[in-house]
Amino acid sequence: MRAYVLGSMMLWSAFFLIWYLLTLYTASNDLEEIRPGPAGATVVSASQCGVELAALLAMGDKLLKAGGPEVPADLRANIEHCISLDAASRDTLMKTQLIRFFPAAR
Repeated sequence: MRAYVLGSMMLWSAFFLIWYLLTLYTASNDLEEIRPGPAGATVVSASQCGVELAALLAMGDKLLKAGGPEVPADLRANIEHCISLDAASRDTLMKTQLIRFFPAAR
């Protein structure tokens, strides 16, 4: 009877250990897939802000029409970053009606 109980405990312990190690292994793989790039905000130079702003101004007529398309998400994020850091970009948008697409910048 003791041998049966001891064998059963060893078998279930082995199953548990294998399950636990596989869980840790898959969790570490999932974390590697989720891991983002470098920490912190992306650094955008003044010339890159100018390019992003030019792209937005080129889309200006379409954006200002009633029911026009919305600003693409990646362009919006870059423009918001430029507005917060670059005074020239902020002033350029203030002169146009496109500033209404970025209410936080007012």
